[in-house]
Amino acid sequence: MADYRTSQDHGREQLSWLELSATCLQQRLMRTADTSALVHTPPTSPPTLPSCASKTREKGKERKEKKERKTTAMPPKPPAPRPTHFLCIPLVTPASRSQLSSALASFHTDVTSPSSFGVPQSAVRPLGTLHLTLGVMSFVGDEAQEKLGQATELLKGLRLREMLAAVPKKGLPGLLGEAGYGGTESRKDGTTALGGGAEVELDGEDTVVVVAESAESADGADASGEKQQQLMVSLKGIKSMQPAKEARVLYAPPVDKVGALYGFCESLRGVFMEKGFMADEGRPLLLHATVVNMTYAKSGGGGGGGGGGGGKGGKAKKHGKWKTFDGRGILDRYEEYDWMENVPVEKVQICKMGAKELENGEVEYEAVAEASF
Repeated sequence: MADYRTSQDHGREQLSWLELSATCLQQRLMRTADTSALVHTPPTSPPTLPSCASKTREKGKERKEKKERKTTAMPPKPPAPRPTHFLCIPLVTPASRSQLSSALASFHTDVTSPSSFGVPQSAVRPLGTLHLTLGVMSFVGDEAQEKLGQATELLKGLRLREMLAAVPKKGLPGLLGEAGYGGTESRKDGTTALGGGAEVELDGEDTVVVVAESAESADGADASGEKQQQLMVSLKGIKSMQPAKEARVLYAPPVDKVGALYGFCESLRGVFMEKGFMADEGRPLLLHATVVNMTYAKSGGGGGGGGGGGGKGGKAKKHGKWKTFDGRGILDRYEEYDWMENVPVEKVQICKMGAKELENGEVEYEAVAEASF
């Protein structure tokens, strides 16, 4: 009996041990499974740094978005319409032709010579193109002819002598005694004589009228014997539109000692701007007669220089689509050059852009409208 209990107790002990072993094994398997899961989980990759190309794309995208926002906020300014016509004072008249023709021919021969400045012959402007530009106009689209007709009527309806009479006498006191005039002389008839033969008429406190800058240029009276106001113009010297070392355009400036010519031209321009035919360019009026323009220089068209612009002036070179040349020598030589002196201003014209060659071989701008003094 004792043996039987002992055996029975021993069986219970084995069973308890087996249960305990099974429990321990199960716990161990559970821990092993958890560890395996941790061991076999692929490690998290470190964050990838953006490449240079990615950065460039991102910056480009940001710039594009910024530009789009700016475009949306402020629409782009439409391009300025192409000029089709210009308002001007023609300089070639029966009174000036002889002087201008001789002066321009001598200038052309000198500056185009390969032993002198070697400027391309085609860059020197023809005689018939010389004028003083007052402003440009653009007549395009369906209303082009209508607007041109309105501008023509405006010009023809202007009273040029009355406009000249209303030119402000700004700066006159300081200019009357300039070199070349030799002082002033007051007269009983209300005019002031300038020592060089010029006369200016003082009208009250607000205006000055150039009666004549030369006693030989105008008789100062019409058929009825009344004194007529006469605007005279002279061209003297030469200047460059750009720095002289890289010049593209050279021009002859008008002599305007009392400011009458400039004031008259400003008044004319103001009328056309007020009526909307001419845009305000936001810069002062520069009166000039272009004598050299490299825009017209043809390849191989230089005066013996093959269009290269060699000689003392230096070799011409490309500047974008323009050709430039060293114009310092020309400016020095022609600083006091007289192109024409004391020529009466006869007309104001509206001309078409683009000079054309006539049957007689001369080159001129086509005048579509004009008004005479």
